[in-house]
Amino acid sequence: QKTTDEQHFAQEATEFLSSICYLMRIPDPDVRQCVVEAVQSFFCSGIPPKPPDGLRPTRPGYRQQLLKHSDVPKLLLLSMSALEDQPFIKLQLLQTLQILSRSSDDICASVLDERGAESICLHMNEPDPSAQVLLCSSEILWNLLEGGMKEEVIAQLSSVECVLSLKESFLFLLEKASQRWERQLRNQLLMITTLIAEASSSVLVESLFAKLLVGLLTFPERNPPYSSDGLQLRQLLLNLLVFLCRDPAALQILRDEQVMLHLLSLVNPDGDQERSSAQQEELQLQALDVVSCMAPLLLDDYVFCRGNTRLLLLLDRCIGTGVLIQLQAGCDEQDVVVVEMMSDIQWILSELCESDARAKEQFGSGGVEMVVNFLKRGSEKFYSGLGHNRLLLSTVDCVWSCVAGSDATEDYFLAKQGASLLLDLLRTSPRCVHGVVLSTLLDLCDNPNTRSQILSWRDTDGQTAPRILLELWRDEEEELGVLRDQHGGIKDPKKPILTHLQQKVSGDSSFPADSPSAAVLEVSENLRAKIYLIFCCLGFQELPGLSAEDFVTLSIVRRYLTFKVGEVWDEVSRELVLEGTRLTSSDEEALRSICETSEETARRVLEEQCDILEQQQSVELHGEMMAYTEMKSHWKQRELTAQSWKNYVSRTSTYNVLKEVKVRRKEQVESSRPTPEDGGAAGPPAEDFITDFLSAENGDVLGLRGLNVKMARTSIRPDQNQESRTELD
Repeated sequence: QKTTDEQHFAQEATEFLSSICYLMRIPDPDVRQCVVEAVQSFFCSGIPPKPPDGLRPTRPGYRQQLLKHSDVPKLLLLSMSALEDQPFIKLQLLQTLQILSRSSDDICASVLDERGAESICLHMNEPDPSAQVLLCSSEILWNLLEGGMKEEVIAQLSSVECVLSLKESFLFLLEKASQRWERQLRNQLLMITTLIAEASSSVLVESLFAKLLVGLLTFPERNPPYSSDGLQLRQLLLNLLVFLCRDPAALQILRDEQVMLHLLSLVNPDGDQERSSAQQEELQLQALDVVSCMAPLLLDDYVFCRGNTRLLLLLDRCIGTGVLIQLQAGCDEQDVVVVEMMSDIQWILSELCESDARAKEQFGSGGVEMVVNFLKRGSEKFYSGLGHNRLLLSTVDCVWSCVAGSDATEDYFLAKQGASLLLDLLRTSPRCVHGVVLSTLLDLCDNPNTRSQILSWRDTDGQTAPRILLELWRDEEEELGVLRDQHGGIKDPKKPILTHLQQKVSGDSSFPADSPSAAVLEVSENLRAKIYLIFCCLGFQELPGLSAEDFVTLSIVRRYLTFKVGEVWDEVSRELVLEGTRLTSSDEEALRSICETSEETARRVLEEQCDILEQQQSVELHGEMMAYTEMKSHWKQRELTAQSWKNYVSRTSTYNVLKEVKVRRKEQVESSRPTPEDGGAAGPPAEDFITDFLSAENGDVLGLRGLNVKMARTSIRPDQNQESRTELD
């Protein structure tokens, strides 16, 4: 196998490079400069124009591998503290580290192992006649962030000393920056500061760097109005506020510097007009984003600065210029921004109308048209990931808060088949939506027109609303682990509606006096109470489209309140036993009677369910017998038809058979004639008989087509003296 000197001497070359860097310990400036230049030229040198005879230059990738496996980056970093009085050599060393850190992630990791980020940050403000040390140090820090472990770099820079060093550098550039690269370097240091604030903003507050940056944001901008660097500085400061507001200690700084007023002034359309329209819109959007994060935390400042009024003015301006109309016309339902905007509008309307009857009336027909339009879209895109789940929930919540409670708005909503749309949604939507849909239907049931619309509703399979509600009840009980038999009936009369969780909690545990028990909490945590109340509005009699299983479930739903009261008293009884409380004889008898009432009711319901199932079984059995009888009659008719056809074929195809039939008919006719009594003639028949006769008329057409034949049936009464004759032709 062929090998090269690169493979043979890789270990020796690595050790040699490390040994060269150990020469940095010699205090001679010339030696140190030679070492730094040697490392830099070794990494950056290209192919010599004419290599010596018999030799070939090493590949750049090979040289990079040698540096990566050596201690060169580590030794150069450790040598930096000894170069305070040699700024030129220090600059060369930083430039070398900048090149190395940009080339390999492994070199970045080696530098970080020696806490290189912290060391470079602490030394970047040392006197520098060339003003390049700060630039190189910033580039090295950025290379470490991009190529190394970001969390490790931020952890090393999160000390108070490093933040103070960053603060000093930022102030220097803020005051002295006159060239564009200096302003870009200033913004780069601010980006590093933002990353530190994202991890922990407390160190910025402690070093007073946060107060300086917040004050800089609210201070009038000195840069030219169209400076991109100045705009980027403002955007970075706004972005920094998002992380600062998470720290409670920084909130007081934000209040003192009146940050909310400044943000709302950026949002205000009558604000600073020195920037271009594009720059103004960028700042407005970012300021709105920051306000959405800070307003809940600085609510008093937001109200004091009339934030709602300013935002409504901005919205009115957008509507006035046609922006929202163009957005609605140009975007479809696949646009996440449009879907989110529609959801937010409905959430806002819900909050405004929830407890204000006048606002519900103002919601009016226009609002009803909006929610009806959204309800018609259904829940097909609920899991699309585009925000349609929030849109659907906000629509139902908008119906609940803005429509229910106002008679005029409810009537218009019902006239638009709103209750039917909610039932369609209940049928097709995921389980997580059922609770809010049922609550909305329950509130609408206070309107007398709702009941008829619910009872007349049918889904695509023809199922009725009561049947859908009972199906939801069974699914809910299956989810809760309620004991039921194979037909959905009560299995244990002592636990008619008890859930699995209640059985686990109701052991030997006792609830505090100021907290609700498991039986009470269960009412608000599932759908059974809502379904029961809806049936109370619909009634329990003459419900359409129910099967025997549905009637079995309905018998439980009808006594839900009785069973729930029994559960609560049963919990009271267990609590008294656990606490060792003794009741008086009358109270004990009353408590026992209440508990027994629930069990007796459950037993009566169980008997009722058995009767329903027996009745259903008898109906099914009767239906089977009727079907069997009809089937038997059908087969008998087919046999008779087959036999008649067989006889007809025999008569028409066999002459002897025809003669026998003719003889039998003649005998039958003779035997049917009455015999004379006392030697007299036979009397006429005492009653009419029906026969067929034919009449033929000749027409104008020759042949068979000219013969009109008519057939009729009539009642003939023969005369007393006329003899009846029958001839067989």
